[in-house]
Order: sequence, then C-alpha cells, then structure tokens
Amino acid sequence: MAASLFGATLGISPGSMSITLSSRSSGILDTFNKPLRQRCEEIADFIHKLSSKELHVVYQPLLENIFGYNQNFGWGLQTVSQQSSREDFHIIKEFLAPRGPLMTMVYKLQVDGIFRYEFPVSCLPAPTRDALLDGAMPGFYLNKLSYQTQGRPPVSVLLNAFEYFMYSFAYLIIFRHKQQSQQQWVESEDWLYPRLLSDYLHYFLPIDGTSLPLTPFTSSTQVSSHQGHSPSYRVPQYGVLYQYLYSSELQHNQLFRSEVTGSKHRQPLLNLNQSSQMESGSRETWRSEILLQALGELWLNQNMLQSKQGFRQHVRENYIPSSDHVRVVRILVKHLHFFVNSARPPLSLSAYQHPEQDQLEEFKRYVIPQFIKKKLYVFLRHGFDNWPLDSTFRQMLEVWLSYIQPWRYVDQSGETERSPRGPMRETQKDKPIQEERWLKFISSNLMFYTVLFQEFLPRAFRQDLTSPKNAIVLFRVAKVLAQSNLAMVLQEAERSLYEDYGSPHHGHSASYGSSFLTPKPNPSVPDLGSQVAELETPGFMYTLLYSNDVKALIERLLQNVHQAQITVSNLSYTPVTNDGEGFLSWFSQSTFSDPRSQRLQGHLQLQDDIGPVDTNKLCRYLEYTKDYLSKVFQVNAPSLLEESINGGSNGSTAINENGQPPHCVNGQLSPKGRFQMMNKLRKFEIAYRGDPELQPIRSFENAYLVRKLYALSSNFNTTFGDKVSEVYRRADFSGALAKQIFTAPPSIPTHRQTAIPTPPYRASPQQQTCNPRLSLRFLANYYTLAKLVLLSLILWLFIGFGPTGILLTLVFLTVLYIFFSGVVYTVRQHSHTHEHIE
Repeated sequence: MAASLFGATLGISPGSMSITLSSRSSGILDTFNKPLRQRCEEIADFIHKLSSKELHVVYQPLLENIFGYNQNFGWGLQTVSQQSSREDFHIIKEFLAPRGPLMTMVYKLQVDGIFRYEFPVSCLPAPTRDALLDGAMPGFYLNKLSYQTQGRPPVSVLLNAFEYFMYSFAYLIIFRHKQQSQQQWVESEDWLYPRLLSDYLHYFLPIDGTSLPLTPFTSSTQVSSHQGHSPSYRVPQYGVLYQYLYSSELQHNQLFRSEVTGSKHRQPLLNLNQSSQMESGSRETWRSEILLQALGELWLNQNMLQSKQGFRQHVRENYIPSSDHVRVVRILVKHLHFFVNSARPPLSLSAYQHPEQDQLEEFKRYVIPQFIKKKLYVFLRHGFDNWPLDSTFRQMLEVWLSYIQPWRYVDQSGETERSPRGPMRETQKDKPIQEERWLKFISSNLMFYTVLFQEFLPRAFRQDLTSPKNAIVLFRVAKVLAQSNLAMVLQEAERSLYEDYGSPHHGHSASYGSSFLTPKPNPSVPDLGSQVAELETPGFMYTLLYSNDVKALIERLLQNVHQAQITVSNLSYTPVTNDGEGFLSWFSQSTFSDPRSQRLQGHLQLQDDIGPVDTNKLCRYLEYTKDYLSKVFQVNAPSLLEESINGGSNGSTAINENGQPPHCVNGQLSPKGRFQMMNKLRKFEIAYRGDPELQPIRSFENAYLVRKLYALSSNFNTTFGDKVSEVYRRADFSGALAKQIFTAPPSIPTHRQTAIPTPPYRASPQQQTCNPRLSLRFLANYYTLAKLVLLSLILWLFIGFGPTGILLTLVFLTVLYIFFSGVVYTVRQHSHTHEHIE
C-alpha cells in the first residue's frame, strides 16, 4: 500500500519484506467516516487484536486522518474545546492520551525495529534543511535520511513509530498556521491540543518526583532472559544521555551496562504501577528525549539568526509564529522549569561523581542547555525583531519572562503568575534570589537577560505608551527586572563574566572557566565568551547591560513614559458644550466648525476604549514603570512635579489647551518638537488665512451653488456696499436688524505666537475697506439644504402647504427670527451700557 504525508510515500527499512493491506487491517480505514465515538471504539478494538505488521500498514494513514494532513480537516485537535463540544473533547483526549489506545499502537509498532515512516524533509525547519544540504548533519538525523536518487538532496527522514507520532503532533501547529486555519485559544486549558500537550509533558517529563512509567509490552513481545541480545527498548544512539553515558570515564560505561542489564526483564501489558517496573522504567528517558527533540525542532527552530551579510536569506526564510504557537511554547517552557526544579539535590558538587544517580535525575540537569536553550534564544530573538508592533507581542514577552524566572516554577500548586491586578501586588515568590541553583541559572543564561532586554528597547520606543496594552508590556518587563535582588545579581554576574570575556578590541581571555558563582570551573556555568559563541552569530558585539549607552537609552525611555503619563492624566472626559448655540448656528454649525473643538473631541477617550477608572490604573502602571526602571539602572526618573518636556508650566500637554505649536529652533522643527507631534502632545494650528468667502470648496458644499451665491453676494455688496455699511453702523434698532442680516467686517485670522514665521496675509481690496457685507454661502451647504427640504416636507405633508405657502412660511420665519434677534441684541446693548455707566 502507498500512503502519503504531504506527498511522501510510506515505506519500511531496507531488508524487510513488503507488507500488503489485509482485510483485517483495512477495517481501521473503514472507520474513518463513522461517528467519532464509534470510530474510536472500533479503532481501539482493532489495535488490541491486530499484529504489529498489520498495524504498520495503517499507522501512517491513521495519523494523517487524525491530524488532517492528507487534504482533510482531521479530527479537529485545534478546534475542539470543552465549551463547544465537551463530549468530542473527552473522547479524543482519551484516545490520544499517553496511556490511550493510539499510544498502545505506537508501542506495539516500536517493538519491531524494522518499521520506519517517512517524514518529508520539506516539512522540517529551514535551518535543518540548510544544514542537510550543506552536509552539516544534525545528530538526530544520522542514518535516518532517505534518498530517491544518489547524489541528490534527501527527500524524507525515516522515523520509528514513536518519533513519527511526536513529529506529526508537533508539526500540526506549523501546518495549520501555513494553511491559515489557526484557531485563537483564549484559555489554553479549554482546548484539546494544549491539553494533550500538557498530558504528554506530565507523563514523559514528570514533575512530581516520580519515575517515568514503563513502556508497556505484550506477552508475545516479552524478551526472554536466555537470549543473548539487548531488548528492543534501550537508550537511543543520540542525545545528551548517549553522550554522557558513552563518555571516556569508566563509571559511565558501567552505569550504562547496569542499565541495559537491569532492563531485560519486562512485565506484561497494563502492569504499570509495580515498584520493580517503576525502578526499571526510571532509566528509560529516550521517550522524553524524542518528545523534546520534536517540540524543540519544529516549534523553536523555524528561523536562524542572520548577520547583516545574510539579510537576503533572512528575508526569504522569515517565519512569524502564530499566537497559538507562542502559547504552546510558553506551556513547554513553564513545564520544563517545573521538571528541572523537581530534581533531587545531588550528594556531591558534581553530578559526574555520582554514578548511582538514575538517568532521569541526570536528564533533568542537562535538558535545558542541551535541548532548549539555543533554539529558544533564537526563537525569542527573532520574535523580538520581527513581531508586529501591536499588543499581541505580550504573548512573546511572557515566554521570555517565564524562562528568565525559574524560581516561580518550583511548586506547581502555588503558581501565581497571572496578569497583574495591581502594580504593587507582592507575592510570596518575590524573595531575594540567593539559592545557588538560581545564581547558576542566571549566570549560564546571562544573554537571555541582557541581550534580549536590549532587543526589547527599540520596540518600547516605537510603541504608543498611552495604550493600556502597550503600557502593561513595559510594566511587566520593568517589574520583573526590579524584583528582589535580581538587578544586583545580574550586574555582578555580568561584571565577573565580562572580565574573562574581555573587550572586543583586546580579544578574549584564556580563563574562560572562571565564574563568580563557583570557586572552580563548572561545566554547568559557561563563561560569557562561550555563551556568545553558542548563541550568537559571528561578529556579534556584546554590550554591557549597565553601560552608559544603555543607561542613556533608559533615560530616553523614561522621558517617553513620563510624557505618556502626562498625556493620560490630562485627558478630559467632560462633554464639550458650545456657547451661543441658536437658530442660525443650527443651520451653519456644520459648515465651518472650529478645528480646535474637533481636536478636543478627539481626546475625549483613551485608546482601547478604557474609561476613567482604567485611566487612573494606567497612570499608576506608568508611574511604577518609571520607578522600577530608575531603580534597576540607577538613573533619575522625571516627576510630574517637574516641568514637562514641552516647557508647560503645569505639565498640561495632552489637549494643547494653550494652543502652543511644537518646539522649534530657528524656524526648524527640533527633535523635541517631533516627539511632541508623534505623541500628539502638540500640533500646529491649521487655519485659513485668506478671504472667508474665497475658502476652498468643501466636500459638504455644492460647488455650483457656491459660485452662483458668491457672484450674487458680490454684485449686491458692490452695488449697495456703502448703504449697507451706513445702516450697519447705526446705533438704533435698524442697525441692530442689519447686524443680524449682514456679516460683520472680516478680521484677518492670525496664529498665536508661533515658532515658525509665516508670511503676512495680504487682504483683498474689498476686505481692506473692512465693510460689512452679505454672505449667502451657507445656503450651498448640503446640511442646510437638507434641513430646508425636511422643513418643506413637514409643511407639505402635515399642514398641506404648496410651494408658494412653503416659500412664504420660510420668509416669514426668517423675518420673524431677524426681528426677534434684533430686539434681543438691542436689550443686551442697553444693559451693557447701563452696567458700564454704573
């Protein structure tokens, strides 16, 4: 039979006989279209009845059907949740569980060493594909490559049953992201895929101090004691344990021999809880290694760090992980911390001097540096450089913060890392970092603290800190660095390790093994030079975290935080009311609205639609961020009591109530002014400075009516301008009526004092006379026309007026309004005159 995984064909290793699809094994394929519960029950029954050779034929098609690789949706591992389909959730979870039917099938296939399944090389990460093409063979893929033609690149990797399952499970995240069918997980515990991941991690990487469960065997596959060969299950010929056990020292070989000998006697299937089996199973860490190999290879190794010379290749192979991808990486990181922290303390200073320590305990001490450290660093570094500048970066940030705080993951029941509900909320975990294991971790992973923080700074400068989500991101980083004595430990570790590393101009020192944490060189604490060579590209220049250059950047960042705090604290939520609203303003308020009032209305709410209560919380976050950063880097933070960056007397810059323009020097916009404009602290007041009647035609005006009404007004003003001016200046009631009809003498608009000089405005001859005039342009406004049409319809439909009646009514209302306004104006003028006399 031929099956396909992205175009790859199923096969077995050379020297084995070909296997055809039997009637019994085809029963599994017939269940694919049945209901889920019936499908799982029948497949489980087939798994227990069929032999390993019959299961081998349908194994790859079954996994393709489950994960949806063969042009089908699959069983919905990424879309099934407890909220939407609780029954399907539990059925699939039990079927794919570490002790479930499918894993039993995997173990049965694992017994026979000849069965191999082809995983396409095209599905491997780009760095791995490049390494295979260049001949730099990764250790895991030795003797596993399959070639269609000799001399051509490999087309697939031959994996055993367990390896193939874990690679298929891990690749699902990448496959769905490339297919653009990713599901957004809000709560990871409610979704099937993260729950399965958690089950696999807890089973193969136990965090409760127990040993690994035994690999189940059937009685037919039990290895007889009189046979002269080792059992089928033994430590694989790769990985950290293989390198450790086959080292040059004699006790390592003796330990390996004792492990092999002690694992020859197996028990039948389902007897998994006996103490003798647990003792033997504690030495089988090959499943844990394969699990981490698959997750680290497919989740963390999708990109590689590129120097400036490799920019073209970096762009071609750029892979941005999905949000769900980042979530499962964080689940992995947190569980690895729990797993490593569950290790029993060694009886001696070095694990190499204690041969009685079982493999699982040794595996806990070397799992992070050997399987995760390098790949996770590249994953985070690439994410910091390429993740979009939006609030979703919080997920990538939490992966970083989880890794650099292993002391938070000692007691699983006491895990309290959640989104902060209060900036000053202290937890029991915020204690001084004094244990030797934490000091060694910080020193061994120094670049995760120093280099990645410096990679984070450019992103912090580009974010709008008045957005609550962006402010929380910066607050989280500042709070983590400011906890307990972490800053002091980092500074001391960097100072001591950098002394051996030396400056780039003077080369490296030969004493790379020294560390301020241990009196003698320790392989678990690599020096700074080794860390740079391991994690970074050639030519990388290390910059001290507490150097003057970084402190200068922190001071600039504190200024940004300070300005964001000023902006948020001065936002007003009081509705803006306009004085002098009346009948004519009802017609003309939409025609030439005040730009300043529109600008004020634009600041009525913060971004992200937060209310006044959240505004106060955001101000506190920004204030604590300044305090934390100034404490960590020993710099002075600006205070709200001081004069703000824009030179205002009271620090009020958000709404620009004084109407001041951005800061300029010699008529040119200064960097300070650019900062004010980018953060919307100040802006140039844009106003029309010419004849109001000659303003450009707006989108809400009818161009034809504007031109015709302007011509009519101009002819009237030219003919009767002198008489209009004479009547307008009279102090009696006729003058009051004229002031309601004609427009006041225009005044040339001028800016308030600006830093950039503007050319003087030259008024037209008509405007230079400063005479009142008739202006009919407001009748060309679509809003005014719509109101007149609406009024006409009301008069026609409800009162029954015809065109003549409607016109006479409008004229009557206009005359009545003018007369009434004239009376009001006269009364106000008399009252103002009497007040002045008194």
